[in-house]
Parts: sequence; C-alpha cells; structure tokens
Amino acid sequence: MPLPLDVKHGTDHTLRERFGRWLRRQPARPADTEPQRPADVESIGRTYWAPSPAAAQVAALVDAHERGGTSHRPRGNPAFAEAVFVELMRARQYRRAFDHLSGDCKQRWGSADRFAAAQATGAMRRLQGVSVKDVRFLPEWQDPDGGHTYHDVAELKVEYVIAAGDSATVLPRVVHLVPDSGRWRSLCYPI
Repeated sequence: MPLPLDVKHGTDHTLRERFGRWLRRQPARPADTEPQRPADVESIGRTYWAPSPAAAQVAALVDAHERGGTSHRPRGNPAFAEAVFVELMRARQYRRAFDHLSGDCKQRWGSADRFAAAQATGAMRRLQGVSVKDVRFLPEWQDPDGGHTYHDVAELKVEYVIAAGDSATVLPRVVHLVPDSGRWRSLCYPI
C-alpha cells in the first residue's frame, strides 16, 4: 500500500522537518535561565509552570501526611499490629510478643520471661486466630485496667477464635492499641 502524499520516507526528511513542529512548541527562554525552585520543574520533559497558591497548600498536606499529620498516631495499621501479636502468641513466641506490648504493660510484667511463663499456662495457648471486624480511632481513652489516659488510641472490634475441645468458640471483644515508640502496641496486663 503506498504512503499518502504528505508522508515522506525517513531518508527524505531533514532534521528541521522532523523536529520542526516540536521545536516550534518549545517555550522561548534564554539558555542561562533556570527555574527559581526545583518544585517548578517537572523531572520528565522539563516542563515549567508558574507556582500557584494551591501548590503551597498541597505541599503542606503531603508533608503532614508523610510526617503523620498533627496527631501522634503511628503510621502502621493497628489491625495488622493486633494480628501480628496474636500470631506470635499462637506460635508460642511469647518473648517476641512481649516486644509488642506497651511500655506500661512491659513495666507491670517486669520481664519477658515472666510474661512468657504466665502465657504458657494461660488460656492464650488455646488461641487459634483473630478476625478484626472494625477499627475506630479515639482522640483519648482511659484504660480501666491500667488507669492511664492515652491519646490517639485505636479501638478494634475483634473476634478471637479459642479452641474448646473438638470445636472452636468465637469470643467477640473490644481491644485498644496505644501509640508507643512510633508503633501500635497491645495492652496485656498481669492478672
């Protein structure tokens, strides 16, 4: 099939013909002029634009998101943190699970060995799994067991599956995870 009349073969074009339309589209600017700020330059294509008032607002929002905003809430998912804690307990990795407790809980237990000894003989050894049904963030929460007031708390509605002979029992609970050292920490006090 022959080419249309306005299309030339590659060898018939000069550089100006090949890049003429592209060259005409480029903004005219002196070669020694560079943008004032790196934010005004797109990395691909070197496109320039004028800063807008919304750009500062967007930059502030992105910065707040990356820093975690104005709250002291950890960036991780509290449902995942609870699932990791439960899986460590199921695997009888009590010393590792101790590391996922809040500082207040660790202090009340005294040591990872004491925590591990208590968990090995308790009902947690029959734990088969957890299902997080809902996560809600509370600006403040008073811990009835520990007596502390925590800020930016995650409240989880969970269902624990506990082995009961040949069957399993679903135990619905509401648990709270607290921010501690930049992570979500579980609460598990000695009885």
